[in-house]
Amino acid sequence: MKLLTCIVFHYKAERLSYLRQVLHNHQYLAPTVHSIVTTNTNDPSELAGIASVAPSTSGHYRFDIESFSQLPNPWLLPWAHKGVFAVRMKDSSYTHFMFSEDDIEVSPVNVEYWLRTREWLRPFGLYPSFFRVEWSEKASQWMSTDIANPVSIAGSFILRSVNGNYHYLNMPNPYQAMFFYDRELMEEHAASDTFDILKYGHIERIDNTPGGGGVAERANLALTFEKVPAGFISRNVVSYFEKYRLLDPHCFVHHLPNNYANLRNDLKFGKLPVKDVLCV
Repeated sequence: MKLLTCIVFHYKAERLSYLRQVLHNHQYLAPTVHSIVTTNTNDPSELAGIASVAPSTSGHYRFDIESFSQLPNPWLLPWAHKGVFAVRMKDSSYTHFMFSEDDIEVSPVNVEYWLRTREWLRPFGLYPSFFRVEWSEKASQWMSTDIANPVSIAGSFILRSVNGNYHYLNMPNPYQAMFFYDRELMEEHAASDTFDILKYGHIERIDNTPGGGGVAERANLALTFEKVPAGFISRNVVSYFEKYRLLDPHCFVHHLPNNYANLRNDLKFGKLPVKDVLCV
C-alpha cells in the first residue's frame, strides 16, 4: 500500500501545531506514505515554518510543499489538491489517496477500519466514511462536530450486515472535512464533474455569498453525492453497533481545535455527546 496524502494549509502561524500533529500521524498510515501540503504562501520563512513541523524524510516517508500563491480568491485553495492528484495519479504505484483540512487527525486505526469496511461495502456502491469528533473540556467527553441532533436509527438509511449487530448508516450530514479513497474510487472521482471546480464548485458563489458559498467545503465532498444507491442519501456510511446504539469509534477522526465544543457557544455544533448521537 502506497498512500498519497494532501493537506490544505492556508498559512497561519498559530495553526502550525495542528499541522504538525496531522503530519506526524500521516507517516504511520501506510507502509509507504508521501505527504504534500498545498499552501497559499511562497514566503521563504513561512515555507520553512511549514517544513519544520513535518516528519523527517525516511525510507518509507516523503514530504513536499506545493505553493499556490497567485490564486484570485483564498477559497480556491482547497481545490488545488485536484491538480496535485491528477499529476501524481500517473504514477501507478500509488494505491490510496487522502485529502484533508489541516486540523483533522487521522490514525492508523481509522485506515484499518476503512480498508476492512470498504471491501464489504463495495458491492453495494457505498464506501466507509469518517465522523468528526471534538473533546469538550467542560463535559470531559467526546462531542459530535457536525451532527447537532440525535439521529433516529429507525428513520435512517441503513445497510444491515449478516451478523445482526454491526451495521452501516447514512448520517444526515455526511461532511467529514476530508476523503480517503483507493485507486478505484480516486479514478472515478477524477473522471467525474466533482473533480472540476467549474462544474461542481459553484465558483460563482465565492464573492457574493458569506463564507464563500461552500466552495471550500465542496472540494472535499468528492463522490459523496455521486451515483448514490437507491434508498440512500449519500455514498458515505459509518458503522455502528445496534445492540448498544453506539457509533463505531474506529470511524472517529479528531477535529483538533475543539472549537465547536469549547469556544463557539453561538453555534449548535459540537454540543451533542457522541454517546447520544444515535437514538431509537
